[in-house]
Amino acid sequence: MSMCSTDRTKHLCENMSLSNQLPEFQKELKKLGRKYPSLYDDIKKFEVILATCPTGIGKNFSIIHSSDIIKVVKARLACKSLRDRSIRIIYAYHEQEITFMYIELYFKGDKENEDYERVKEYIKSKRQELKVKSLTVAIQGFGNVGFWFAHFAQKEGFKVVAVSNSKGGIYNSKGLDIDKLTDSFKSNITNEELLALPVDILVPAALENAITGKNADKVRAKVVFEMANGPTTPEADEILTKRKIDVIPDVLTNAGGVTVSYFEWTQNLSGYYWEKEEVLKKEKKIMIKAFNDIDKLAKEKKVTYRKAAFILAIKRIIDAMILRGRV
Repeated sequence: MSMCSTDRTKHLCENMSLSNQLPEFQKELKKLGRKYPSLYDDIKKFEVILATCPTGIGKNFSIIHSSDIIKVVKARLACKSLRDRSIRIIYAYHEQEITFMYIELYFKGDKENEDYERVKEYIKSKRQELKVKSLTVAIQGFGNVGFWFAHFAQKEGFKVVAVSNSKGGIYNSKGLDIDKLTDSFKSNITNEELLALPVDILVPAALENAITGKNADKVRAKVVFEMANGPTTPEADEILTKRKIDVIPDVLTNAGGVTVSYFEWTQNLSGYYWEKEEVLKKEKKIMIKAFNDIDKLAKEKKVTYRKAAFILAIKRIIDAMILRGRV
């Protein structure tokens, strides 16, 4: 069944762009474009059809995947340079966002069928992206740590619904526009109320001992992500564990700053300095590996993330001491 809708034609025309394409598609377009010069104009004509009827119409269009969030279509694209013989084009239509993504482009004389793995990976990544967008975050603290956590969380697609400073917090279940929010916002909840909000992720990013044995039973988040130093007391940690609330410990979440400090020390020793992009790339690689190692150990040993972090750290210290002959 086609998804034709004249009401959406203007919006589709405004958002239709060859920039919405996977890197693999870019390479294929560049390669085939050199071989068949009319291809770029052919795609522009093709987009006129899509602007009116996103999933196409007639036998030249075939929906190969359909769900509530995405429809993947394989179509025949008439190519003037090929004397109107067709090139196959695979694209995704995101009905809720009213956007397109080009996935694959190939000439059937070169290959018989589409790259199923590429299509599958794209669908998987889109589902993950939409899953992230549905996750809500509340952040206690709107200083240097809290603000930037909120900024980057929102940039990655998370819905930040609450932040707070020393005077109180602001909560909006529909989400806050973090970059437009100033520290002088008008409070509508207290810091204690923020800790008890029904969110997916709670981020204590200000005070030590913010979550204690007295208020841990009120926490309704699924995950506590510690960005302050020691925001959860041992008593609270035990209560949260019994309630099956995961706590990502400060010893892991705050390690990014220490890691970059190590990079600075390394650069100073060598007298050779890296660009900002290289520093961030190296930091990301180390932090992802650190989390994956701790996550794996926590699941294998069936312990909390905090205990897994300590077990791994102590093991590495002991291993290093053995190698140096100190034990």
